[in-house]
Amino acid sequence: MSEQSTPKALTVLVADDTAANRNMMQVFLKKLGFASICAVNGREAVEMFERERPDVVLMDLMMPEMDGFEATRRIRAVQRRVWTPIVIMSALNADADVVAGLDAGGDDYLVKPISFTVFAAKMRTVQRLLSMERGHRELLGRMQAISNAVIDALVTIDDHGIIQSANPAAHRIFGHPQGALI
Repeated sequence: MSEQSTPKALTVLVADDTAANRNMMQVFLKKLGFASICAVNGREAVEMFERERPDVVLMDLMMPEMDGFEATRRIRAVQRRVWTPIVIMSALNADADVVAGLDAGGDDYLVKPISFTVFAAKMRTVQRLLSMERGHRELLGRMQAISNAVIDALVTIDDHGIIQSANPAAHRIFGHPQGALI
């Protein structure tokens, strides 16, 4: 009989220069079953993101040293192939501010003061999206492993006849180095 392990709580990076906001978000997150880490400005948020690789980022926009717009852009630039949802949280509520936050790389936008009920619903949505994305990534990894193990050439081509992928056997059979066919 195997023991079922409890899934690891998602870690949320809270970037906000106001201690009261950070504390409130930590209480909200704990109540929802999330772990949290905090940054007091955009520069620290980027550094913590690179070091800790949290599952989700909650980003204030108006912070010292580096604002949330720039921090969001930098996090997007270093996140590699693993998607990390970034939820902007700001008192800025004009349409232009919301658009600017989303254009900087935010996936959602919450206007302060934050309603716990709305926040909880948004976090459930983020959790579902992350679960689907991770499942999708796992399936792609399995398909890649199968493709790499096949001794026959496998090549995928898009609607325009452009090669999108080729397994190692295809490269070997056609006499091209790995990645040269794509």
